[in-house]
This record gives sequence, C-alpha cells and structure tokens, in this order.
Amino acid sequence: MTAVHACSTSSGAGTAPIHNEYPIHAEIFRARPEVTCVVHTHPFYASAFAGTEWKLEMVGQDAVNFHRGVGRYDTAVLVTDAAKGRALAATLGDLDVAVLANHGIAAAGRTVVEAVYFAVEFDRAVRMQALAQQMGPLRITPPEELAQLIPYLSNAARGRAQGVWDWMLRQVANAEQGRVAGRA
Repeated sequence: MTAVHACSTSSGAGTAPIHNEYPIHAEIFRARPEVTCVVHTHPFYASAFAGTEWKLEMVGQDAVNFHRGVGRYDTAVLVTDAAKGRALAATLGDLDVAVLANHGIAAAGRTVVEAVYFAVEFDRAVRMQALAQQMGPLRITPPEELAQLIPYLSNAARGRAQGVWDWMLRQVANAEQGRVAGRA
C-alpha cells in the first residue's frame, strides 16, 4: 500500500516512481472529497465479471452492498492520464465500486477499511452470483425484501465494514500463528 497526495508524481517511498495507473486514485479523490482511500485491484471473480456484460443481481447478502448499482467503465484501455481518470471518476459517481472492462475494479471508501470492504464484498457478490447461476435460475431478492435487508447488511450499516475488517485481521493472525507453530 502506498500513500500519495492527489498531486504527487512520486510514491513518497524512496525513489520509486508512482504507478502508471495513479490517475485512477487521483481523479476519484478530486471528484469525491469524502473519499480517503481508493482500492484498485484485480480480484479473480470481479475481473472475470469485468470481461462480461453481466449485471450484478441481488442474489446473496454480499450483493446488498451494491443495491444502488456499480459503475461500468467500458474500455479496457489502462487509466494512465487525467482525462481517463476523470472519466472513471464520473463512471463511479457516488457509488462504491466501478468495474473496469476486461481489467478489474476500483473501490472507494471514506476509510481504508471501507474501501477494502467494498472490494472484498464485490468479489464475493460476483462469486456468489456465478455459483448460483451454475446451479439453476437465479432467485433475485425481491425489492420489498431488499428494502428490509439494506439497513442490516449494506454499507448503510457502517459498522459492518469494521466488523468484516476485524474478522479478516483475525484470519491473518490465525494463519500467521499456524505458520509460526508449524516451524517449532
């Protein structure tokens, strides 16, 4: 993880140049003052989703986070300049995730915890939908049921992101303890 300022030309981490897709982050920060973290990543299922015209359906609890939708940046050209970054930021709008065609995703959050949470939950939602579709016709959560789930399961329940983050940290700690114990 690298911390950068929206106007930087270096990572601030020694002499390493900033990544060529830095405009993804910079232009989302400029467009969304409440955002303090942008995660650009290529999770397996979300990246596969990016190579389709699929619509994310409300198929599992993870999908509820994205009940307002996700942005679709419909070019596979890398986001390497400010104009492309602004186009991606416009695609994201006030949503939490944008899908970059044939590429990956960008997730935006008010904190590192939120941005990571949105990236992880989007990949899980896509994975659930892909698996459910293999099993048969999708049972999409009806709007009246979705309305009841949103306060409990979506990013509207802001404490949920922290709870998932804490769980992920425990998983890492447990895995590390297992590796250390295995060396003894």
